[in-house]
Amino acid sequence: MKMQMKMMFFFNEWVDDQTEWTRVKETGKEATPDWPTDVELDSEDSECKDYAKYNSDEEVDKNWLEFNAATDMADPKFEIGMLFTNCKVFRAAVREYSILQNKNVVFIRNEALKLKAVCGDPDCGWMIYASKMQHENTLQVKTYVGEHTCTQLWENPTVKSTWISKKYAETLKSNPQWPIRSFKQTVEQDYNTAVSRQQVYRAKDKALKLIEGSFNEQYSRIWDYCEELRKRAAKEGFKAGCMPIIGLDGCFLKSVYARQLLTAVGIDANNETWVIAYAVVESECKDSWIWFLELLVKDCQIVNQFGFTFISDKQKGLLPAFEQVVPNCDHRYCARHLFSNYRILFKAKSLIDKFWEASYETTIPHFTKAMEDLKNLSKDAYEWLTTPDKPPRHWSKSHFNTHLKCDMLLNNLCKYFNATILEYRDRPILSMFEYIRCGGKFQVAAGGHAQYIVDLDLRTCSCRAWDLQGWPCVHAIAAINYKGGVNVMDFVEDCYLTTAYLKTYDNLILPMNGMDMWDKSDFPPCLPPSYSKQPGRPRKCRHKE
Repeated sequence: MKMQMKMMFFFNEWVDDQTEWTRVKETGKEATPDWPTDVELDSEDSECKDYAKYNSDEEVDKNWLEFNAATDMADPKFEIGMLFTNCKVFRAAVREYSILQNKNVVFIRNEALKLKAVCGDPDCGWMIYASKMQHENTLQVKTYVGEHTCTQLWENPTVKSTWISKKYAETLKSNPQWPIRSFKQTVEQDYNTAVSRQQVYRAKDKALKLIEGSFNEQYSRIWDYCEELRKRAAKEGFKAGCMPIIGLDGCFLKSVYARQLLTAVGIDANNETWVIAYAVVESECKDSWIWFLELLVKDCQIVNQFGFTFISDKQKGLLPAFEQVVPNCDHRYCARHLFSNYRILFKAKSLIDKFWEASYETTIPHFTKAMEDLKNLSKDAYEWLTTPDKPPRHWSKSHFNTHLKCDMLLNNLCKYFNATILEYRDRPILSMFEYIRCGGKFQVAAGGHAQYIVDLDLRTCSCRAWDLQGWPCVHAIAAINYKGGVNVMDFVEDCYLTTAYLKTYDNLILPMNGMDMWDKSDFPPCLPPSYSKQPGRPRKCRHKE
């Protein structure tokens, strides 16, 4: 009983209740319906001049034009017979058409299987009607009048705040502080339509909530990410071959939560940066630096503090954190940061030159002479550099320990690192961490929220197209062009090269003698196979697909 009710429900949903169904006479010839030719059709379907061809047996065989939402939504074009996946795609296509053409298109029939849209101007004849196809769960355009006789609108009621939020979600992700006034001007210029300030404000609020959703989702997976990251930690590389000097710095993040990123960067034997550790904290303060340094010392197993040196820009709370966590380690100040404060007070070129001369001197006598020359030029500048909070062991090579074998004065390690991740500071937390960790790889955006990781060294892409076919996919080509200096053909598998093709035909296929000149073999002669009828009905005509 339940099965019968369920079948009756689907029958009532998919079949037009105005169509009368009767039995078909079974004869030896082609079956013909018993109903009269003047049967009453649906009022909307009867508007189609060529309605018969949409309900004939040829409907299945004809190749109707299909609407591809991924490519055709940018500039929708309609025609009679066009197929749509479902009513949602059809509504979106009509809405995009209305906005791009600056026309007020409204739906006067908006059902699951039958939709009709007309122009809002009563004197305009533009109209489109689509309904479900026979035997398929596909929507098909049955009637279309594509000519507008009305004028374009400046204030289009089809433009809603939800539509605006989806169109500019990516822009707001990279610039969450986008001013409402500038946002409003951009929408009006892009689509030549007027939008109110309230619309833009609601659109920005919806887009940011959508972005925060992805941020919240990644925050919920942090512990899972940490467990996976334990298998691929970068500390082993630092302990194995990097110099015992660590640069510390912090930078602001541009995400919706506006936190700060603390980083610890080392230097390898080739004077290149090696990212050791990084963490997102609420603010750059003493407690945050103490927590970060304690984990860094424990993870890198810094037991002998006399063998390590830290270099920083004297960030907020960092000096007292050094005194508490690593009091026996050497601490250098970035000379560039110290000079930026020095230059605010003393702008004369002679004073600037003496500052750098004192910084780069490698012996104490030469350093003392440079400071005396500075004192003769400006007593205030000399006193500023000799205050207790700026001892020369922090900023002059003449007072550096020699066990480190590194005379670095500038904290360029962290500055270069911060500049590298600048455009990724607005990403969700795990996406940003993955970019920092996979610096040798490329993260390629493919529109919307789709992103793929390309590894040119391993010749792989997370979309798996490159792995399957053997030549670079579109994401890999984008990474290759971004890298520059390499040829795309260098990343194609050897089996597709002309050298492999020529090797195939190195062994020529030689001609053969006729059958009368063949040598007789000792094997018994082969008999032809016996005839057997193949299963299935023989095909009389070829079906075109």
